[in-house]
Amino acid sequence: RTTPFNIGRRIELTDFTLDGALSLAAGLIQDDEAESPDKHGQQEAARLLERILYWTGGHPYLTQRLCQAVAAAAAAPTLTRISIQDVDRLCQELFLSTAARATDDNLLFVRERLLRSEMDTAGLLHLYEQVRRGKQVPNEGTNPLASALRLSGVVCVEEPVRKPGLGPRSTPCLRVRNLIYKHVFDLAWIARHMPDADLRRQKAAFRRGLLRAAAIAAVIVAVMGALTIRAVQSERRANRAERQEREERLAALRLLYLADMNVAQRDSETLNLGRTLDLLNYHRPRPGTEDQRGFEWYYLHRLCHGDLFTLKGHKEWIEGVAFSPDGEVIATGSEDRSVKLWDARTGRTLRNLTGHKGGIFHIRFAADGKTLTTLSFDETVRFWDRSTGRPLRTVPFKAVWSVFGAALSPDGDTLATRNENQSISFSSLSSGRIIRTLRPGRFRPAAFSPDGSTFATGHDHEVTLWDVRTGQKIRTFPAPRQGSRSLAFSPDGRRLAAGAYSGMVTLWDLKSGAAVLRLPEHRGVVWWIDFSPDGKRVTTASRDRTAKVWDAATGRSLLTLRGHTGELRRAVFSKNASRLATAGMDGTAKVWDVGTSGAMPFRMKGHVNSASAVAFAPDGRMLATGSVDRTVRLWDTESRCEIRTMTGHRGEVRSVAFSPDGELLATGSADHTVRFWEVATGRQLRVLDGHRDEVQSVSFSPNGKQLATGSGLTRGVSSGSAVKLWDVASGRPVWSHKESFNSVLSVAFSPDGRQVATGGLCSSLTLLDAGTGRPLRTYYGSAAGSFASVQFSPDGKLLAGGDWDSTVSLLAVEAPKGPWKPIRTLRCAGPVGSVAFSPGGERLATGSGDGAVKLWDIATGREILTLAGPMLDTYVAFSSNGRRIAAVSFNDAVMLWEATSKEDVAARDQREGAPVRRQGM
Repeated sequence: RTTPFNIGRRIELTDFTLDGALSLAAGLIQDDEAESPDKHGQQEAARLLERILYWTGGHPYLTQRLCQAVAAAAAAPTLTRISIQDVDRLCQELFLSTAARATDDNLLFVRERLLRSEMDTAGLLHLYEQVRRGKQVPNEGTNPLASALRLSGVVCVEEPVRKPGLGPRSTPCLRVRNLIYKHVFDLAWIARHMPDADLRRQKAAFRRGLLRAAAIAAVIVAVMGALTIRAVQSERRANRAERQEREERLAALRLLYLADMNVAQRDSETLNLGRTLDLLNYHRPRPGTEDQRGFEWYYLHRLCHGDLFTLKGHKEWIEGVAFSPDGEVIATGSEDRSVKLWDARTGRTLRNLTGHKGGIFHIRFAADGKTLTTLSFDETVRFWDRSTGRPLRTVPFKAVWSVFGAALSPDGDTLATRNENQSISFSSLSSGRIIRTLRPGRFRPAAFSPDGSTFATGHDHEVTLWDVRTGQKIRTFPAPRQGSRSLAFSPDGRRLAAGAYSGMVTLWDLKSGAAVLRLPEHRGVVWWIDFSPDGKRVTTASRDRTAKVWDAATGRSLLTLRGHTGELRRAVFSKNASRLATAGMDGTAKVWDVGTSGAMPFRMKGHVNSASAVAFAPDGRMLATGSVDRTVRLWDTESRCEIRTMTGHRGEVRSVAFSPDGELLATGSADHTVRFWEVATGRQLRVLDGHRDEVQSVSFSPNGKQLATGSGLTRGVSSGSAVKLWDVASGRPVWSHKESFNSVLSVAFSPDGRQVATGGLCSSLTLLDAGTGRPLRTYYGSAAGSFASVQFSPDGKLLAGGDWDSTVSLLAVEAPKGPWKPIRTLRCAGPVGSVAFSPGGERLATGSGDGAVKLWDIATGREILTLAGPMLDTYVAFSSNGRRIAAVSFNDAVMLWEATSKEDVAARDQREGAPVRRQGM
């Protein structure tokens, strides 16, 4: 918090002046003069720039944005010449209109700094009102309100001009920074956002008036009555203004949240997890504020916290990490010269070992787990008693660039160190004597083979194997591009892995000398490589802030572990290879479950052809999918394993739906049938064969006693009744309805069970009475589309229709009579084949033909999150707890995205400490 370098010099940043901004005038020259502008053209451009500065006062952002708009208008073919009036009009559109005041980033920032400052809002606005009215408000450095006004950017300091003979120079005063701010943040705006101090004064004046009026004659009573009415009207106006202010603030916060979630996702994809966490922590609800977090926040939180727990306590980066052989303890060594022992099950600190005078760059447990060995930049090796934390002995060694040139043999007795003359000395730690010296030349990484008989060194252009006993060179391999940085032998000693500065990892077969695998996925230097004890997997730690786990036989990427905010220096397996510990330059170590950690989406394989239907069970623990392969499969959402496969359909399974109690599953197929299945056993219970066309959609009523089905052809003319309602118990039809557009692609029950929505060809969406099948109202979209999916919001107030014309229409179910029009339209990048509301109704997930699953904010219609995959014609579903989104498409994989639960977030906060909101966020 306090450093010896607290020395600074104040730098005043002033707005553009006309002379300083003349270079911008070159961009305002009209198109016909741009090639060879004459003096008149330059004067005209300067005149336009002068008018721009008239509005912006030289504010850099406002000036450049208005200049850009004027330049763009000048380039438009519809306008021959830009005039002063055009500059005024563009300024009105960009900054002074109602929409611009609510959405412009700069105006939003100024408003938030004025209204959400830690200062007294009433006092701050009152001081700004004085400045706005043109009063002389001195710029006093001791006045925090004046400093807050300057920091918001709404005012600037006006230095008075000293004229001869007028005495000493007066104090600098505050003035409104520019004409745009003067118009936007005017006196009416101040009155509208002033806290309720004025209202209290009005009420106090009203009470005093009542007391005085009690002593006045009856004629005054009439006057007092008028004053009462006026006071009530003032109170109502004040209440309306307060409600409007609250709504505006909530709307602004919502827009800020949505924008930040988009930025957070982009930062997460580029591995800038530090800023991702800052943005997530900024939007944690504070007391008295609305919690705006949805699936997207908890999903991004999971991406940043895929680990089981984080080990925090070191003050510098961690260079060494190791599991004890019994897997109960984790040891970490840091540049802060300390070694810490942690409980591997809970992450609790067990012991802190100190004594080294330099940073720790290597750490290892003995085979029996009782002793810990540490190598330090202070050129000593220390042996520690694990149970007591006491140092057992210290062995000095001499080396240069210790972190590059030192290696410890598997038995922990032989230390290889790099010397100043680029030779290697092999020393026995038990006797203190030098066993042998090699002269491999300039090298960086080094590693012992598992039996300690072979030593590998990495050079700029090659990797060399040495016989430790004889000192002879055994074999040379060509080094990866840009040279190797890390080396590791497989447990059986048959393979050698090298990580390069380029991010590539190469595996060689030591018997044949051939490179058997090249793993090129890291985007930065690979600092560390470790084989799992069984040799089946390889883990790598990289500068790109990720650790990866690979299949050592095929090179297939199994896991990508993201969560560190700095470079990763180590990644090591536990003895049973079920867990992985990573350590990095962010000063933390993380522990991962290798079986469940990793990047999403989770992919569940089983279908042998494209999947075309998906639904969650009511409790969210099970997922049902239907496929072109004519099968229905049930999946466990916790283990992400297949439970069972159900066969019987003779055509593609187009739709699946669970009954509300989760005991039945209904499926609709291209074989014209609807089938009921017992979920517990997978046994087929009944076949409904009343449709004459392909059954496209099925939907249970909320009480589970009825089933609505829709049928038709995606091309051609349907031959039979398109919508049917069935009694589930008897399997008999209750009513049938044939749509005018023939084919029905989707049906859905309303939450109260009173209505059935249908969507189909020719972009027709119809509401039917669930009791009679009578049409209630119809919405017609674009003639070129078709509603492939319809869904009611959980409260039944909204109906969403996904259209093949790449739009989603949101309709109010209880809309006034007349033409049924959408209250909002969402535009996607491809045909929308599926829509799904979140359980709370605040979000809508869409699956479209471009292969993307998108999440939308219902209140604003803005896109929040994109969950992309190699998919086409995607179908989506939300789990009942809102934590999972499932998708299937025209490939054989079922995709599952999972968010952290609120309970998991609270448990991590309690275990690791609540995150601190960074300054400036």
